[in-house]
Amino acid sequence: MNEISRTGGARIGFISASWPLASLKVTRYGIVLNATLLGKYS
Repeated sequence: MNEISRTGGARIGFISASWPLASLKVTRYGIVLNATLLGKYS
């Protein structure tokens, strides 16, 4: 498995970022959620 990336929406608590403002990246080393309005979480 090399890497999987998807673009979509995200909701963290009461704040949400609709499509296409969030991206999810999965690698063998971890998972990263990058939401424009919410920040970057790994």
